[in-house]
Amino acid sequence: MQEVTVIIPVYNNESIIESLKSKISFLNDNFSQIIIVDDCSQDNVFLSLSKFINEKKLVNVEIYKNKKNMGPSYSRNVGLRLAKGEYIAFLDSDDEWHPQKIDIQVKAMQKYNVKISGTVHKVISYDELDGEKKINYSEDNVPYIDIKWPKILFISPFATPSVVIHRDIKDYLFDDALRYSEDYDLWKRITYKHKGIKIQLPLTFTFKHDYISNEKTLSTNLKEMQRGVEVGFKKLLDIEGIGFGNKILIVFAILFSKIKYLRRVLFFIFKL
Repeated sequence: MQEVTVIIPVYNNESIIESLKSKISFLNDNFSQIIIVDDCSQDNVFLSLSKFINEKKLVNVEIYKNKKNMGPSYSRNVGLRLAKGEYIAFLDSDDEWHPQKIDIQVKAMQKYNVKISGTVHKVISYDELDGEKKINYSEDNVPYIDIKWPKILFISPFATPSVVIHRDIKDYLFDDALRYSEDYDLWKRITYKHKGIKIQLPLTFTFKHDYISNEKTLSTNLKEMQRGVEVGFKKLLDIEGIGFGNKILIVFAILFSKIKYLRRVLFFIFKL
């Protein structure tokens, strides 16, 4: 069993409870610690999962509940502070992993001596999931690219459920004040001092568009995401010891992000 902590925020997930239970059972059998943080759900997901964990005696699974709704950043930080594994993986409640994902990632991180890694994530339908999981990937000569400054300032490299970090950097936390683009903010801060890698295999699966949620409109999501990106960039300017050259790059990155935002808005306006 791998010394890996898996952190799963949940919120009003009763509609996918059976899928979530199946996922938790698999994780319990394969990883040393699974931390579930319920973000003060309004449904019965916390009670359902607590009962399931107790009945099945899932000894590696811990579940906690926030006293009020705090957002995914706060919930993941709860998990980070409690994490005991050598490696820490993030998994959203409605996303999935390829069965080989963690093995491939951890071996690559050890081989290349990096503290953070991600994989390609693939947006699929639920009908495609079984087929994707049956693909067998060679664990030798895994394709990857380096993730480091300044390139990361101009493109977000990872989807959160694809990321694994080493416990040496678990004190880097998500910014609780950000509800959008909080993950990109963290990856930038980590890679300022720690090079990462992105494995060029689709080992992470999501089932919804990257810019659309069920709760808000596309235009609202894009606007809030851009706001989060810019706030994160501006906070980078206050990093202790950051040089003048990097500050100039951050200013250019802010301007570049505005151009990308306008391009996305125009693209979806004319596409829709």
